[in-house]
Amino acid sequence: MRLHDIPAPQAPGEISRARQRARFAQLFVAALFLALLARLWYLQIAQGEALHLASEQNRIRRDRRPAPRGQILDRRGAVLASTRPKFVVTVDPAVFRTDGPELRRLAQCLGMSIGELRARIRPPAEGYRRVRVAVDIPRDTLNRLMERRPWLPGVSVDLEELRYYPQGKLAGHLLGYIGPIPERLAADYREKGYPPDARVGLTGLERVYEEQLRGRDGGLVVEVDAMGRRTRLLREEEPSPGADLVTTVNAAVQRAAEEGLTGRVGSAVALDPRTGEVLALASRPGYDPNLFARGIRVKEWEAIRSDRKLPLLNRAVQSVYAPGSTFKTISALAGLEAGVVTQRSAVSCSGAYYLGRKRFGCWKRHGHTDFFDAIAESCDVFFYQMSRRLGVDPIADMASRLGLGEKTGIDLPGERRGTVPSTAWKRQAVRRDPQWHPGDTLNTAIGQGYLQTSSLQMAMVTGAIAMKGKVYRPHLIREIRSGGRVRRVAPELIREVRLNEQSYELVIEGMRQCVQRGTGRAAALPGISVGGKTGSAQNPAGKAHAWFVAVAPLEDPQIAVCVMVEHGGHGSTAAAPVARAMLAAHFGLARPGSGPRVAGD
Repeated sequence: MRLHDIPAPQAPGEISRARQRARFAQLFVAALFLALLARLWYLQIAQGEALHLASEQNRIRRDRRPAPRGQILDRRGAVLASTRPKFVVTVDPAVFRTDGPELRRLAQCLGMSIGELRARIRPPAEGYRRVRVAVDIPRDTLNRLMERRPWLPGVSVDLEELRYYPQGKLAGHLLGYIGPIPERLAADYREKGYPPDARVGLTGLERVYEEQLRGRDGGLVVEVDAMGRRTRLLREEEPSPGADLVTTVNAAVQRAAEEGLTGRVGSAVALDPRTGEVLALASRPGYDPNLFARGIRVKEWEAIRSDRKLPLLNRAVQSVYAPGSTFKTISALAGLEAGVVTQRSAVSCSGAYYLGRKRFGCWKRHGHTDFFDAIAESCDVFFYQMSRRLGVDPIADMASRLGLGEKTGIDLPGERRGTVPSTAWKRQAVRRDPQWHPGDTLNTAIGQGYLQTSSLQMAMVTGAIAMKGKVYRPHLIREIRSGGRVRRVAPELIREVRLNEQSYELVIEGMRQCVQRGTGRAAALPGISVGGKTGSAQNPAGKAHAWFVAVAPLEDPQIAVCVMVEHGGHGSTAAAPVARAMLAAHFGLARPGSGPRVAGD
């Protein structure tokens, strides 16, 4: 062996360092192994249940299934609002990307702008993963979505029971409409357990009886793939439908009112004076609540919002006007009770009354006019002279006792109270001229000036006069049916105006003669005693507003009616025929024809 092939002996220091490196490597491997064991323990033991739940949530989804809203029926069972199955497009925000091409594809399929679609994709409710972006899609839209489904991750199409109004525009203001929760009310509805994408009643009965109509939501527990598409139904939780509302409305009378107001701006109300049940409540122009039920489009909303005739305004309860000569029945009661006039009182009407140099006109020259003539022919001069002796405060007191100047309490939102002027009222309300003038009294006595009432109020007061002082609260619901239980709504007598019975009888007789031989002849019906009063309220913005109130039959009042037509001119020609059609529908008279058209107040 050669000397240079023999390895040189290692120094003791090098051996020690090699052993240290080996020991360090062993410790490192042991520490790494322990860390892996610790991580495995953490994942499998400490967080095992939570991670398993998270994985299940990625695979298993719970999608809300809204409860069908309760039906709304008329008093005879005709369906006014119901539900029917419609296609609904939902999106899972955890899967669907709003910053990718998916958003553009879906917007094209739905016919929406990208901004409108992005605004609809809100965070889902707690416990749910999907939000609705379109409802009641047409068949061609459904076909496009099905064709492009592979390129629309997180998008699903389902059948849901959505709101449907089978009568279209009929009773639209009365029923109201549903829509998304307004931003200002989001916190309130969240506290009540509503999901953010819920659709709730926003106006009319849909709003007032939201809690009864809504029901209890159910849901679907489904398995999904990595693209968020449903692959299997695991469990279904049935929703509980809302309660059904049986209204007081007579659909035939409602239809007669709305058809009579076609092409006009105005309102019409009919109620049963014996109970306060509202038989019809119409406002024109109207709208189709189905537009809102399926999700109103931007162009549709802009068209409604920009309409100067305000189709969303419920003029029967949310608008007040001077009632014109229909108010003379109240003035007459005040004069009779104060002893200022009797049935034998009479004036000579030359067509005008002079207060100093100021002329207060009558709509025509009536000549000799007694109490019944004054109501039947609507003579202003009779009431000018009566009010000069009576003063305004007894008239205002009578109007207030019968219910004018305050809300009726009907179960509809947005009701206005109107105004009953008096000397005390003017001192507080009219700062530029707080003094009450004699001319103010004359205007008030014939239903003009500061006086303002709604169609609903005048129908209620007309019924109260026919009932000789009994005033029932107007209401729209007869029964609430839920789970086999029926809760009936009892009539509510809110006041009883006790007057000399003869005062009521004289005014009622004047109303009878108004329809028999006076300005209200267009409302006459064969075989039925109808009492009424025409009115024309001066309007500084144009043609006078036309009014007519009626009640029938006078021996046993069953229906009280008020019709108001904006810019209609004379109540005798514009409003009375509408009231006649409503009365005919109530009594089941088939096509009674039209009564005589009589020009008058």
